[in-house]
Formats: sequence, structure tokens, C-alpha cells
Amino acid sequence: MKYYRLISPDKGENIYMQRASHSCFSDISGQYLNPDDVELPFLVNMHAGEESGCDQFDIDFYGEAELMPVSDRLKDFYTTSPLMSDGLAKTMLEAGVKNLQFFPVLIQDHERGELVKKSYKFFNVVGLISCADLEASLYSSVGGTYFFHDLVIDAAKTNGELLFRLAEAPSEIIVAEKVAEAINNGGFRGIFAEFFPETV
Repeated sequence: MKYYRLISPDKGENIYMQRASHSCFSDISGQYLNPDDVELPFLVNMHAGEESGCDQFDIDFYGEAELMPVSDRLKDFYTTSPLMSDGLAKTMLEAGVKNLQFFPVLIQDHERGELVKKSYKFFNVVGLISCADLEASLYSSVGGTYFFHDLVIDAAKTNGELLFRLAEAPSEIIVAEKVAEAINNGGFRGIFAEFFPETV
């Protein structure tokens, strides 16, 4: 089975989503979150104004950004606070993913005090899988985990899962080819499934 990593390309949108509630919950732990044990909805602050340092044209962005209102700059996928648009969440489920939890979320524009109208779900990936081929990968050790410059995974250790977080680097979300194709063909903004050219 072929696998891909989820990335969130920056095309100059430069919107930062910051979790404003449930700070005790680690969204990269891979652990199941019991809905009965958490007060809902999750709260997220959106930083998108020039006064917050998140104007559209960020100094670190290279390329030609398209000038557009904040509402049109919103992506379908965020990782700083794990968010998926309703459309992306639906696509994941239709592709057969069964280990995603979705929770209601309220997103407030931190500078303007308004609620974001685009509908999102706060998501939690249940399950960590240790399958990185460290001998074949290029990486740096960072505080007990790894940052992969070139990641190679051993597909035989994935147990055929369609989506999971990588135990060696829990911020990495890995998806099977079936899911990757659904994402890349879905016309979503701010998410791309990147193939591992050397997956073994």
C-alpha cells in the first residue's frame, strides 16, 4: 500500500488558528478523547489582521499572493489547531477513514470579535503508529522526537491503516493512497497529500 504525508502549503493566506480552550488536551497524542469528559465546543482564536502580525503578505512568504478578503483566505485544513472544513471531514469519512474524532468548534476573529462563518470541525486522530525507517530517512532529533527532512516509512508496519499519526513525529499525519487521492482531487485549499517516493 502506498502512503502520503499531509502538508499545508502556504500561498500567502497567512491565517493563524490558536486554540483558546482545552489546553490540557494534546491533539498529537493519538489518544481517544471521550466526548463525555470534555466541555464542548472547542474554542479557537483566528489571527488574520495586520495588527496581529498576520496580514496577508507575510515577510516569510515567497511568491505572488492573490489579494483577497479574510473570508476567502480561509483554508480547509489547519494543524496549529487541528481543524477541518465540513467538506474535508466528509471526504475523509467517505474515503473510509474510521479513526477520526470530530468535535464542534467556535472560531472567533481575535481582532474583530466576530465569529467565523465558515463551518469547521475540530479533529482528533486516534492512534500512533511507529513505522518510520530511520536508517533510510534523513532526520534531526528534537526533544525526544524527530523532525524528518526526508521521510521513508516501512509500509509493512502500518497494519493497513488509512490514516494515522507517525509515532516518531506525531505532528506528521500519514494517509493511504485512497485517502490521498480523495483529498488531492477534492479541490480543497491549504492541504495536499505528498507521496513518499521511497516508501518500502
